Amino acid sequence: MGEGNVQWYGLALKDRDVDMIRVRKSYYNRYPLMDHFAKKSILCVILSRLHRFFPQEMSFIPESFMLPDEQYDLEDYMRSYPNMTYIAKPSKGKGGEGISLVQKFSDLPRKAFSQEFLV
Repeated sequence: MGEGNVQWYGLALKDRDVDMIRVRKSYYNRYPLMDHFAKKSILCVILSRLHRFFPQEMSFIPESFMLPDEQYDLEDYMRSYPNMTYIAKPSKGKGGEGISLVQKFSDLPRKAFSQEFLV
């Protein structure tokens, strides 16, 4: 870490960086722990909880389900809204790799039930 009170981070802040920032007076270009929001599975959990606890304020957030854990909830939801199109995406992946559009539970890719998938 160099001298000065302005620090530029190209990647997410690490725990040791956050500790250093607490001790020194400095400005930085990243928020601590924001890299967690870039992970689809963590963001899904966060948004689902927000939606559950603040349904009116968070009504703009679409229902999200994490497979395979919530497959029965998703199946019930899809049965309740049969004319909707759903986006299924692998938790690990980037740039649209592995994304599917489905309208029926049976159309979900089989791999959605063996690895972490978001719908």
